[in-house]
Amino acid sequence: MNDSTSEKIKKAERVRDRVIHGKQVSDPDMRQAIIDVIEYAKALNKDLKAAAGFEPFGDLRGFKGRAQSLEKSTTIWLLKGLGFTGGGN
Repeated sequence: MNDSTSEKIKKAERVRDRVIHGKQVSDPDMRQAIIDVIEYAKALNKDLKAAAGFEPFGDLRGFKGRAQSLEKSTTIWLLKGLGFTGGGN
């Protein structure tokens, strides 16, 4: 992995850590972390495609597969635990 690729995820990891530990995170920081994660996924796809011939994040549309989706109430509690609030109650 290129150094520039690993640098893309570092700030997003700091934001994630603050959220997980219940600390305040501003909306702009949260939005930037989301952008950083998407850019990281694109860069990692490119790096691994060149090195190993595959893209771990595919086309970045997400993947559900055969697994059963979580119930709505479980998803809501998971999101609340990550610091997201509002809606979906």
